[in-house]
Amino acid sequence: MEPGGHIPKKDKDPNTMDVDRLSIEERTATNERRKMLPSASNRTHVPRLYPGEPAPQKQETKKKWDGKGAATHIRALVATMDEDERERFKESLETEGLVF
Repeated sequence: MEPGGHIPKKDKDPNTMDVDRLSIEERTATNERRKMLPSASNRTHVPRLYPGEPAPQKQETKKKWDGKGAATHIRALVATMDEDERERFKESLETEGLVF
Protein backbone atom coordinates (compact mmCIF):
# COMPACT_ATOMS: atom_id res chain seq x y z
CA MET A 1 0.00 0.00 0.00
CA GLU A 2 1.31 3.44 -0.86
CA PRO A 3 1.39 6.30 1.60
CA GLY A 4 -1.97 8.01 1.84
CA GLY A 5 -3.93 4.77 1.61
CA HIS A 6 -3.91 4.43 -2.18
CA ILE A 7 -3.64 0.95 -3.60
CA PRO A 8 -1.65 0.95 -6.84
CA LYS A 9 -3.35 -0.56 -9.88
CA LYS A 10 -1.71 -3.59 -11.37
CA ASP A 11 -0.11 -3.04 -14.72
CA LYS A 12 -2.30 -4.30 -17.54
CA ASP A 13 -0.91 -7.03 -19.72
CA PRO A 14 -0.52 -5.49 -23.19
CA ASN A 15 -1.26 -8.86 -24.84
CA THR A 16 -4.79 -9.23 -23.45
CA MET A 17 -7.87 -8.54 -25.57
CA ASP A 18 -10.34 -5.81 -24.64
CA VAL A 19 -13.56 -7.73 -25.19
CA ASP A 20 -15.74 -5.30 -23.21
CA ARG A 21 -14.75 -2.17 -25.03
CA LEU A 22 -16.37 -0.73 -28.13
CA SER A 23 -14.97 1.90 -30.40
CA ILE A 24 -16.84 5.18 -30.63
CA GLU A 25 -18.27 4.21 -34.03
CA GLU A 26 -19.43 0.82 -32.74
CA ARG A 27 -21.03 2.41 -29.67
CA THR A 28 -22.84 5.00 -31.80
CA ALA A 29 -24.12 2.31 -34.17
CA THR A 30 -25.30 0.15 -31.27
CA ASN A 31 -27.14 3.06 -29.66
CA GLU A 32 -28.84 3.90 -32.96
CA ARG A 33 -30.01 0.29 -33.34
CA ARG A 34 -31.36 0.32 -29.77
CA LYS A 35 -33.38 3.46 -30.47
CA MET A 36 -35.17 1.68 -33.30
CA LEU A 37 -36.24 -1.29 -31.18
CA PRO A 38 -39.96 -1.07 -30.31
CA SER A 39 -39.78 -2.22 -26.71
CA ALA A 40 -42.86 -1.73 -24.56
CA SER A 41 -40.94 -0.05 -21.77
CA ASN A 42 -39.63 2.62 -24.15
CA ARG A 43 -43.09 3.35 -25.55
CA THR A 44 -44.46 4.04 -22.09
CA HIS A 45 -41.41 5.90 -20.86
CA VAL A 46 -40.69 8.09 -23.90
CA PRO A 47 -43.80 8.18 -26.13
CA ARG A 48 -42.45 11.09 -28.21
CA LEU A 49 -39.95 8.70 -29.79
CA TYR A 50 -42.83 6.63 -31.19
CA PRO A 51 -45.14 9.20 -32.85
CA GLY A 52 -47.03 6.64 -34.94
CA GLU A 53 -48.11 4.56 -31.96
CA PRO A 54 -50.35 5.73 -29.16
CA ALA A 55 -48.87 5.29 -25.71
CA PRO A 56 -50.33 2.27 -23.93
CA GLN A 57 -52.82 3.24 -21.26
CA LYS A 58 -52.36 1.98 -17.75
CA GLN A 59 -55.26 -0.08 -16.53
CA GLU A 60 -56.91 1.30 -13.45
CA THR A 61 -57.55 -1.13 -10.66
CA LYS A 62 -60.69 -0.68 -8.63
CA LYS A 63 -60.15 -0.06 -4.97
CA LYS A 64 -61.40 -2.82 -2.71
CA TRP A 65 -63.09 -1.35 0.33
CA ASP A 66 -62.75 -2.80 3.78
CA GLY A 67 -65.58 -2.15 6.25
CA LYS A 68 -63.92 0.67 8.14
CA GLY A 69 -62.77 2.47 4.99
CA ALA A 70 -66.19 2.21 3.37
CA ALA A 71 -67.90 3.53 6.52
CA THR A 72 -65.52 6.48 6.70
CA HIS A 73 -66.11 7.27 3.03
CA ILE A 74 -69.90 7.12 3.44
CA ARG A 75 -69.76 9.36 6.52
CA ALA A 76 -67.72 11.92 4.57
CA LEU A 77 -70.22 11.84 1.69
CA VAL A 78 -73.20 12.23 4.03
CA ALA A 79 -71.49 15.13 5.82
CA THR A 80 -71.30 17.06 2.53
CA MET A 81 -75.03 16.58 1.76
CA ASP A 82 -77.59 19.23 2.56
CA GLU A 83 -80.57 18.33 4.77
CA ASP A 84 -82.92 17.47 1.89
CA GLU A 85 -80.39 15.16 0.22
CA ARG A 86 -79.66 13.50 3.57
CA GLU A 87 -83.37 12.76 4.14
CA ARG A 88 -83.75 11.26 0.66
CA PHE A 89 -80.64 9.17 1.27
CA LYS A 90 -82.03 7.86 4.56
CA GLU A 91 -85.32 6.97 2.87
CA SER A 92 -83.54 5.08 0.10
CA LEU A 93 -81.54 3.15 2.71
CA GLU A 94 -84.73 2.22 4.55
CA THR A 95 -86.38 0.99 1.33
CA GLU A 96 -83.32 -1.19 0.68
CA GLY A 97 -83.48 -2.57 4.22
CA LEU A 98 -80.32 -0.86 5.48
CA VAL A 99 -80.17 0.98 8.79
CA PHE A 100 -78.50 4.36 8.98
